[in-house]
Amino acid sequence: MMAAVQIRDIEKLRGICDELQGKNELVSISNYNTGIQTVIAGTRSGVSKAMEILEKDGIKSTELNVSAPFHCPLMQPAADRFKEELGKYRYSDPDCIVLSNVTGQPYTGKEAVSDNLFRQIISTVQWTASMTYLKRSMVRYCLEIGPKHVLRQMMKKNIADIPVFSLDEEED
Repeated sequence: MMAAVQIRDIEKLRGICDELQGKNELVSISNYNTGIQTVIAGTRSGVSKAMEILEKDGIKSTELNVSAPFHCPLMQPAADRFKEELGKYRYSDPDCIVLSNVTGQPYTGKEAVSDNLFRQIISTVQWTASMTYLKRSMVRYCLEIGPKHVLRQMMKKNIADIPVFSLDEEED
């Protein structure tokens, strides 16, 4: 299960996750989306208990309609299978800057490709760090390639002065 949490105090959320893990509930931070939205993932029981604690503290959270608890340790079996598959290929240095979800920084070279792709399945998505990197690098615009506008909306909330265009929008 995954849930979006409307919270600014990341340490408080981390503390709730740690407290529940100490009680054998699996729940952890899976995505740093914006300054006010962080996503948690884990077992249904762990995430539900975290949501109950948050609600008692007046903090809004919303269950996400997803097929798996992405970006958390529960995805380790899938990550292991993916790592095995990635080992079958050769990689080249990227021709352009590619940011890693795991670090929020550019890939360091072809040696990092397989490891970053494997780790992104079980590691926290560093979206806010990635957007900060773009701002510091003086990026002038971004292009969202996937359907819908989730990343575009998160970009507006993180770095409002970098316009984002969507591939699936004719006017863009």
